[in-house]
Amino acid sequence: MHLNWQPSPSRMRNNSKVTADRKYREVIRCATELEEAGIKFMQADGESLFDVKFENGVMKFPRLNIDDDSDPFWRNLMVYEQFSSKDDTLNYVTDYMNLMECLIASPKDVELLCQHGIIKNRIGDDQVIANIFNTIGFFLVLSPESYYSQLFYDVNKHCSRRWNRWMANLRHTYFNNPWAFISFLAALFLLLLSFVQTLFTVLPFFEKR
Repeated sequence: MHLNWQPSPSRMRNNSKVTADRKYREVIRCATELEEAGIKFMQADGESLFDVKFENGVMKFPRLNIDDDSDPFWRNLMVYEQFSSKDDTLNYVTDYMNLMECLIASPKDVELLCQHGIIKNRIGDDQVIANIFNTIGFFLVLSPESYYSQLFYDVNKHCSRRWNRWMANLRHTYFNNPWAFISFLAALFLLLLSFVQTLFTVLPFFEKR
């Protein structure tokens, strides 16, 4: 498994400028919920695996290959990182795993990330990958300042906007399955008919005046 684990210098400089409230920097929603909130996912080239970016409502990731050796490989790296790093250094592997743990809460999240080319599933079972990230959190000891603090802040700020919350609720409630979508269209059609009927009822009154 050959990976470039060296973070890009630009990201290291930008991350030091984060002044966001801590509550915005600890967690983000899972991938399916972020998609419902209007966030798109895209595979992108990066200088290293850690070069995850959020720009204009799009999260961009270098592709992550997952095979049978990935789980013990990551856990060993995190243990080494956390025991060898100093208090003022960033734990890049740990912070990256925390990011992926937030994004992957179920096999649906794995499927979504695979569809967008962000994850290359060499195991074959989305549930297995979801289990890896659901349990890897037991080994995470987060540093006070995450490498993805700014990204977490920007994503949560995007999701907190009223329009994005409204669209997320609309997608979750009415667009989650075909029947709910048909019911939404039917209700919208009836509302439009009522408006037209009211309009034709009121127009003669104004014409007489």
